[in-house]
Amino acid sequence: MPINDTSPVSPREAPATKRRPWARIFALSLLMLSAAAGEDGEAVRSYLVSRAEDGLPRPVTVTIVSVQYRDTTVLGADPAMVRLRAGGADATLPWKLVDDRALYELARQIAADAPAPVLAAWLRLGIANGRDRDPDWRNLLSTLRVRDPGAAETVVPTAAATAPSPAATASPEGAAAGTVPEGASDEAAALGDPANLLKWDKALFDAKGHPQLSAVLHVLAGEEPRDIERRLGPAASFFASGVKAAPRDEIFERPVPGVYLSKAKSSDAVDWTGMGGQILFVPSDHKVLGIDRVRFCWSNHENHGGGTFWHEYLLNPTRGDWWCAAPDPALVRGDWREAGGGALPRPVALARSNVSWSNCAILVFANGLIGATGYGNNDDRFPTTTLPVGKVPTAVALTPNNEFALITVIDTKTRNAQLAVVALEARALPVHNWWYAGMPSSGCYTRLKLLGLIDLPESVRVPSAIATTSDVARFRWATPVSNERVDDPAVRQRWAKAVDSDHRAASAGSALVVSRAESKACLIDLTPLYQHYGQTYFGDRWTETKNEGPAADQWPFAFEKAPAAKPRVGAVVTVAQPNALAAGYAEPVEMKDRYFIGTLDGRLLVLSAAGGLAIRSSLVIGRNPTCIALGRHSGERQRLFITCRGDAEVVLVDQAGSTPVITARLRDRRLIDPVSILPWDTRGASGFAVADYAGGAVRNYLYAPIISWGDRLFGGLGADGKAAFEHTGSLSVPGRPYLVSFAEVN
Repeated sequence: MPINDTSPVSPREAPATKRRPWARIFALSLLMLSAAAGEDGEAVRSYLVSRAEDGLPRPVTVTIVSVQYRDTTVLGADPAMVRLRAGGADATLPWKLVDDRALYELARQIAADAPAPVLAAWLRLGIANGRDRDPDWRNLLSTLRVRDPGAAETVVPTAAATAPSPAATASPEGAAAGTVPEGASDEAAALGDPANLLKWDKALFDAKGHPQLSAVLHVLAGEEPRDIERRLGPAASFFASGVKAAPRDEIFERPVPGVYLSKAKSSDAVDWTGMGGQILFVPSDHKVLGIDRVRFCWSNHENHGGGTFWHEYLLNPTRGDWWCAAPDPALVRGDWREAGGGALPRPVALARSNVSWSNCAILVFANGLIGATGYGNNDDRFPTTTLPVGKVPTAVALTPNNEFALITVIDTKTRNAQLAVVALEARALPVHNWWYAGMPSSGCYTRLKLLGLIDLPESVRVPSAIATTSDVARFRWATPVSNERVDDPAVRQRWAKAVDSDHRAASAGSALVVSRAESKACLIDLTPLYQHYGQTYFGDRWTETKNEGPAADQWPFAFEKAPAAKPRVGAVVTVAQPNALAAGYAEPVEMKDRYFIGTLDGRLLVLSAAGGLAIRSSLVIGRNPTCIALGRHSGERQRLFITCRGDAEVVLVDQAGSTPVITARLRDRRLIDPVSILPWDTRGASGFAVADYAGGAVRNYLYAPIISWGDRLFGGLGADGKAAFEHTGSLSVPGRPYLVSFAEVN
């Protein structure tokens, strides 16, 4: 509502007690002299007036004429006046009574949506008034860096002058392994010192800023401890100098770690489930291959139901099941060694998709070998393919329903980066998989076919991570459709029309490639790829899929035969040192275009790929986030699990709303160096596994009480039943683990 009253103070009709909050202002306003607002204050005030004509919804705490007023709401504003409510009373004040500090607080709730010049002005007001240590201020500076780096530059030099003293400048190679950080709980000190962090990847470039091929390949694809250390980013010791100690918790552990038995076993189990997969590690013995198969959790049940039946939960990671192996069986296969040219280095990267039954992982090796391996109960076939000579992989991601593998590579001849696309066929364990390459499956792969490579932009020459999402995520086995064949017109019609959740294939999607060293993020449009496969299988051209084989003109077709299927390179944006990366699910629908980036200096960025690439929100989480994992089922899909190596913490974030919120932090004395995380669940038990790099172990934790078919059989977490976490066991690794990957066992 426009404000027409021009009196210095115009309180509403209210009892005297209701007007008392403004009494001091009434008196002092008679003594105030008009002061000219600075440029920043004027810019922020003008924007606030444009947004607050009809008021702002959220109350704030604000100081006006040396008096602090809590729960103050902006009711309206015009160029001359602002109407406020505090303590039940309303007042209309001239802007001359609202100094820059009060203006900063009043505009806080709308600053995120402001144009870049206005947001920069608001941030400078924060610096001038000592608010640049606030999490909100740091989050919005991060937002501005992505939206408009030039505008951010007008803020950063000023911010640097008031920043806390720099963190330790010791090189990462000289950092003492396993040092626990101190001060991680202080959000104001959560960010790393930019001057030091920017040097982390400096050695990858020559004096002219060109990537040095040897250095790049060591960091992104090397297998030596120094290579992995560089790839992960700085450990806690890099930040530890001069930081105040923060307490570490002794997370509760039951007398028999990880074993939860509700009743004595009186009969055989009729239901069992659990999760198995791989650990990648830097071995202490160079002869060890550095990838083991492990069971991460398990449960056995007398029947479906709560306390009426006995239930056994085995929540400690172990190599003790029949299908566990050290090393993973794939790495000792003769056909793999032959495909790799006679030798098999340790893998560069490994990935599964995010759906519930992604049985097999895709491994990539520096010699160009690509292979699939599972966990033993998935009818392993161990298929392989290879990249062309001179193509070195740096990262891999699988599309959400196991249709394709996307692999970032560096061409050692041209020194440019590319994206390799591999079609995945899954005909093993046929009751749980559909027949067709490039279609949804449970990931029991039988054939991998390289479709081709696309060039990435010249600004992205050092790709360090990739993630992908689409408009479909199948959280189910393929059993209902496993016997369907597209030879049948009725089947093609059901899939073409997506008549139900069992007959949906992706029709649109994207991938995001990031380069930490170059501070870039590049969006890739996968819609042409998905639509080509849908139109071919479900349209009149389905007969083309009958001629299967390795040649370019055999199905699935190489890009040289089907150029319309090639993904398209989209927007490239600047993101300061993106280190960890994840993509949202297609369900709930608002997540299908979301990407999550953890920056080296400690921020979580939430980006949307809808209509381009734009940051939606940011949050200070902790220094050097190395891994972001999404929850698995129903509401848990909104949860993020993040390892912050620079603080030796695990951070849980709820991102269901418009702004992500930290819900818990794990600071366990056992946890020395967390670098990788993945959630697990088994019949009502929900937890996560963490790779403790310097600690040489994988550690499991519950983050919620076990609820068996509605019954809380084991009470709450911790000794008092009120804790946020419970340690359920650790598995020692003969080296330093840096990645965990697993899925539900069939």
